[in-house]
Amino acid sequence: MELTGLDKLRRLTGKKKHRGDSKFMKAVNKFKKDVKNATWKNQVEMLKDRPDFDSAHPDGFYFAELNVHRAMIMVEFIIDPEDKEDEGEVELLWAGTHDEYIATFGNNKDIIAKWLRTRGRIS
Repeated sequence: MELTGLDKLRRLTGKKKHRGDSKFMKAVNKFKKDVKNATWKNQVEMLKDRPDFDSAHPDGFYFAELNVHRAMIMVEFIIDPEDKEDEGEVELLWAGTHDEYIATFGNNKDIIAKWLRTRGRIS
């Protein structure tokens, strides 16, 4: 699958406190590898490979655990597995520490929906 929005992840991994955190960097690299190698056609396949993906909104938005941090992703599944051009897409919309996640979203689905709505991701 195509993975876009990596600039958000680079900002998180570039923070001084994360540079020596091998568990975090290993989790980030595994996330990127898993997504890029994925051929998910639906949510069931995705969650089989990555059970740490928590649904943030029913329109295909998830939070991924990256060691102790979180990243919001939007998953567009492969529609036609016979179409070699359609590899599906995972777009990274947000990445931050768990404290930043709580400050931004408050672990609240209504706040998450409002955040997505103000960015034109849902109506």
